[in-house]
Amino acid sequence: MGITIGGDATGAVFEGDDNRVEVGDITVGGRVGADRVAEVRAALADLRAEVEAAPEGTPRKESALDAVDDLDEELARERPRPEEVAKRTGRLSERVTSGLAAAAGVALLVERLGNLFG
Repeated sequence: MGITIGGDATGAVFEGDDNRVEVGDITVGGRVGADRVAEVRAALADLRAEVEAAPEGTPRKESALDAVDDLDEELARERPRPEEVAKRTGRLSERVTSGLAAAAGVALLVERLGNLFG
């Protein structure tokens, strides 16, 4: 059995058996699709509306709204940074407690955010 490399192979090319390549984080194309970001931002806007509808004086309401705004700000960037989105998503999850929003809505948003860069 042999290895054939053809076509327009560029860059480092290794031939042989049992070669291993370990790669860290990879970004293909350099940016996340705008339509996917728009879907997530729409879900985030729905969550914001739900939190805003909580009665005045609800514990952590303002903190949760700040976390929503911080995450939306990052998603609005031309190239959202995955590590920053993850950090702000964690902060949002901590601040949105029961009584502010439906747990299912928060879980769906967190799942969409995870899939955005994954």
